[in-house]
Amino acid sequence: MAYLIEYENTIKKTFFQLGRKRKRIQSIWVVVLVCVIVLGYIAINYKDILLTYLLPGDASVTASAIHSLINDIKAGQGVEEAVTAFCREIIHNAAISQ
Repeated sequence: MAYLIEYENTIKKTFFQLGRKRKRIQSIWVVVLVCVIVLGYIAINYKDILLTYLLPGDASVTASAIHSLINDIKAGQGVEEAVTAFCREIIHNAAISQ
């Protein structure tokens, strides 16, 4: 009775597994990049339409609230406080316009 012992080349196997993972990660990044480009294009070219559907009310008030949100964050205010102020301004102006 004879036995045959075969050893796997684990280095080669590990290298190919890493290559597959790397290709998968690269393909995910390509999809994310394409989505960001498409969304950026839509946001730049159709921002008036997006603002009217996403944030109802007066577009100038909404634009003013967005600019104040950006300025607050740039000034170093916390994101939570800036978003809270933004929401309060939108709700306040919505209540006035009704």
